[in-house]
Amino acid sequence: MNTAWNRIIKALRVNILIGLLLLAPLVGTLLILNFFITFVSNHVLPGEWLKSDFAILYRIAALIIVIAALYFVGLLTRNFFGRKIYRMADNILTHIPVINSVYTSIRQISEAVVNSQSTLFKDVVAVQFPRLGMYSIGFVTSRVPEIISRKIKADNNDLMSVFVPTAPNPTTGFYLLLPRSEIIYLNISVTVAMKMVISGGAASPWKNEEESKMSLLDYIEAWLKRGEATAEPPPAENKTADSK
Repeated sequence: MNTAWNRIIKALRVNILIGLLLLAPLVGTLLILNFFITFVSNHVLPGEWLKSDFAILYRIAALIIVIAALYFVGLLTRNFFGRKIYRMADNILTHIPVINSVYTSIRQISEAVVNSQSTLFKDVVAVQFPRLGMYSIGFVTSRVPEIISRKIKADNNDLMSVFVPTAPNPTTGFYLLLPRSEIIYLNISVTVAMKMVISGGAASPWKNEEESKMSLLDYIEAWLKRGEATAEPPPAENKTADSK
């Protein structure tokens, strides 16, 4: 009886967990989108419109207004006065207690997404950092001017600027000046390398073809199977008692 009850409880727990993990990205996206649409509906469109027979059309209109607003915000902040306004608001929000921690965290996520697509990084490299024998992924940003290379006495005055990001937040890192001879160039894209850094190596470009086709559900099931394998007790060893 206890065994059957334990199986029912385990099945409920596992299925609820799978449902939660699968729906979390979708629900999160829908909640953010619904927040903007509701805000526009309640503060831009007249309230009686939403009670009419064409309420669905007004919801669509609210969605179009949200998209248009995002477009004009992006357009505005790309000119001189828009940049000034944004920087002033950014400075204010980063100095307000409590709010600054939430705002900064969300901003860092946006910065990480942008940096992963940035063309600032020219090549993906491996360098021995933070000590010899230990390698870190880095990005070549530029060639160091010859006047600086001569001061450091680099080999053939060929010194490169390399940025080594920290994981899982690639918006911070270390700026290194390294001779070209100490840099190992990797044949992978900047986007793939940035995903490796953000995921701590979990998102690897060397996964086999089957793994690359795995969906979120496949990863969850594989994770659950690994958990069940580690939870199972080891088989009991056959012991023979000496009869004397």
